[in-house]
Amino acid sequence: MASDAIPCTEKQAQKAVVDLFRLYGWSVDVMQEDVRVGSRGIPDLLCTSPHGLQVWLEMKKPASKLNPRGRVRKAQKARLIEWRRRGVACCVADGVGDDLETVARLRGEDMRASLRVYCDLLMRSFSWWPAR
Repeated sequence: MASDAIPCTEKQAQKAVVDLFRLYGWSVDVMQEDVRVGSRGIPDLLCTSPHGLQVWLEMKKPASKLNPRGRVRKAQKARLIEWRRRGVACCVADGVGDDLETVARLRGEDMRASLRVYCDLLMRSFSWWPAR
């Protein structure tokens, strides 16, 4: 859904997400795709909570009236779907929102299932996502 907010780049949205997760004590690794070593479709960020929770985030440019949301490439879709089927928490994010802040606030070992649920909520707008 297009926002009335001032358009920003994917890089700006990613910085906001990294700052959010770090604010809640998560470590964030920024990944670099290198097709030579089999990393095609790897998400942009690996976020690890102080309690060992992990979530992979693929960053996209936020949608606005002037610019459409960033496109999820075929290799990215395939990797995200495969990881989700294996129980890995992963999703596409286009900036800081309430659902993503809820993910960043999760604490404790018993929250692993909740992490996947919140990631699925973030993914509900994608028709290709297996858990709807």
